[in-house]
Amino acid sequence: MRPGMSVKKAHEIEQLASLIGKLAQGAVEGTLGVNHVVDVGAGQGYLARSLASHPYSMQVLALDSDGHQTKGAERRNTKKGQKIREDEGGGGGVMHATVFVDSDTLPEVIDTWIPFQEGKSPVPVIITGLHACGSLTPAVIRAVISIIKTEGEKRGWYCKGLAIVGCCYNRATRKDGMCNC
Repeated sequence: MRPGMSVKKAHEIEQLASLIGKLAQGAVEGTLGVNHVVDVGAGQGYLARSLASHPYSMQVLALDSDGHQTKGAERRNTKKGQKIREDEGGGGGVMHATVFVDSDTLPEVIDTWIPFQEGKSPVPVIITGLHACGSLTPAVIRAVISIIKTEGEKRGWYCKGLAIVGCCYNRATRKDGMCNC
């Protein structure tokens, strides 16, 4: 168990990372060759680090709307001299960004991470979130739908799958910012 994690959290991360690993490796019918994951609501980055580490060794974009959480996750990546970053080559890596995810910002930030390159095939991406609280889960679903609707746009990536564990729906808000409670 990693420092700062409860037994429950460690179990949830282990289970979701295993599922994403199986999806990515093709162990679940209809999925193949995915090495890039976007973790929405990444918080302290436990899931992102798990996916970037052995046995998964994936490239992970970890997004959270709270800059304090992002900084904490970045600090955890450098503890014990073990820096997990995408730009260091070999294995997996984690890139952190502070972003309020909605149907516009999610595609934009992934476009920055995996830019379109003429002549290169788009990269398959799995979008995940563990405890994608309140309006985050519907925002991700809306973003993916908007991406599908704009299929003709040139992108360096495409959404191969979603693995979202939502919660706190009582905190979800309507588009006009009012609470759904």
